[in-house]
Amino acid sequence: MVRGALLDEAMVLLLGENMENFTEYAMAEKYFELLKKAGRNDDLLNHGALVLDMAVARNRKKEAVRLYKDCLAVDPNFLPGPKILLKMVDWIAQHGEAELARETLERFTVLHKDHPMLYEVYLKLIGVLWDKMNKVREAKLVLLHLVQRYPGHVLQPQARLYWQMLKRQK
Repeated sequence: MVRGALLDEAMVLLLGENMENFTEYAMAEKYFELLKKAGRNDDLLNHGALVLDMAVARNRKKEAVRLYKDCLAVDPNFLPGPKILLKMVDWIAQHGEAELARETLERFTVLHKDHPMLYEVYLKLIGVLWDKMNKVREAKLVLLHLVQRYPGHVLQPQARLYWQMLKRQK
């Protein structure tokens, strides 16, 4: 069907088999690819979040990064949930895309200023800036902002540890 450009029919067939409740990763990923080929961007973003969650849960690093980039190509503000984001950002950086990891984390901090996991996102951003991009000065500035904004946070000891390590860097 796909070779014959019968994308809609192929999608109906996949949906019929899965009744819109994809439990098999391979089928969910095939449906995602069909949506991408058909240019159905709204459906792609909704389904992309599901497939991305599935890829991360199965530790499929390369596929998760590719899926995320495909969703970003459709919507530059696309973000997965914070738990998926924190796990996936390391994979993005490991695939040589530290700048994309930084942009993703920064976008989360702008769009979700009151999220309960914001502190962890900032810590991850500091790690990417320092460890993956060697931007010690920027990492120190983010850390200073974090410590000043959330002085009594439960993860403050981890921030202090970062500060001790960053102070040694030039």
